[in-house]
Amino acid sequence: MRLVLLIVALLASSGAISAQRLEPCEGSSSRYRNLESEALTKVAAHYPSEPGMRVKGTVTVLIHVDRRGRVVSVRVICGQPLLAASSVAAARSWKFRPVRGRTRRVGIISFDFAPTDAFSRTGGA
Repeated sequence: MRLVLLIVALLASSGAISAQRLEPCEGSSSRYRNLESEALTKVAAHYPSEPGMRVKGTVTVLIHVDRRGRVVSVRVICGQPLLAASSVAAARSWKFRPVRGRTRRVGIISFDFAPTDAFSRTGGA
C-alpha cells in the first residue's frame, strides 16, 4: 500500500495527477468529448497488484493527442486516486488516427476498475 501511495504522491507532484482531491466520476459530466471510439489502439489499465487493495470505480483522464495520433499529455480529472497511476500509464499507450494540419485533439477516456479476487465475487465492501 505504501508503494501505491508513493506513486500517487510522485504523480501529483509532477502534475500528472492533480494535487487537489479527485472527485468520483459517477454522475459527473465533462465538457470534453469522449475519444474512446476514435482510438486505433486501446490499452487496458491494470488493477494494481497491491495486497489487500479493494477499491473499485471509474477513472476518467483528459488527453491531448497530436496530429500523428500519439497521446502527448494525460491528466486525471476524476476517479479513485489509488487507481489513477495505472490509468495514466494506460492512456499514454493509446494510439489514434493521424490527422492533417496542425490539429491537436483534446478529449476524455475512462477506465473501469474492479478487483478480481474473492472481494469482487462477494459484491464488495
